[in-house]
Amino acid sequence: MEKPAALDELIQSLRCLPGVGPKSAQRMAYHLLQRDQKGAGRLGAALSAALERIQYGFDQANNRLYRANLVAESLSAAQDEYYSYDTLYQLLTSQRGTLNAGVRADIVALTARLDVYTTWIAGQPPE
Repeated sequence: MEKPAALDELIQSLRCLPGVGPKSAQRMAYHLLQRDQKGAGRLGAALSAALERIQYGFDQANNRLYRANLVAESLSAAQDEYYSYDTLYQLLTSQRGTLNAGVRADIVALTARLDVYTTWIAGQPPE
């Protein structure tokens, strides 16, 4: 019997987690769908909320360049983070505060952002 496409997509999505292989992902998917549908709903809602609330920017070496907290930004709280690296990709500085448009513009020139399928979207500004 062939698995429905939605189930197969859920299994593949769970496999992106560290230490989760095909069998573990399949067990998790079946558990969420058969025994804990409310938990599955909470997990989906929590992931969606986190993705909408916090944005990350990465360079092509997969170094995190910034972390922008969109909710804190709307409350005028300084919870954004900005990182810089040396030529060997070792962390030089980590700054916390509010990212302004100038800093974001500089970052966008260097950044390639990952979408939900972990493919590079080059040159797109953070939303």
